[in-house]
Amino acid sequence: RTIANHTIRSFRVRLVARKGATGTGAYMEYHATYKKHDAGPAQIGATNNIVLHRDDASWSGAFSVNGDDIEFKVTGVAATTIDWTVTLVTDDVRA
Repeated sequence: RTIANHTIRSFRVRLVARKGATGTGAYMEYHATYKKHDAGPAQIGATNNIVLHRDDASWSGAFSVNGDDIEFKVTGVAATTIDWTVTLVTDDVRA
């Protein structure tokens, strides 16, 4: 999501994942806050991993900055099909 200048935005991401072949699963929740004020976005504080219930500890998610965008990427296992459902909620304050 692109952050407009003079904005603070909080992100709440919930993910549910399932590997169909084995029934392996996970529920994870991450919270992060970013600001943009006359420069590129910068994170305020650290990402909070609120809930990490997972059968496979290598499954995860992470926020990153790409230009003026905040991205969230999931990581699973190489050469493995994992079904992911991601819910994103944002709150903004703008000048």
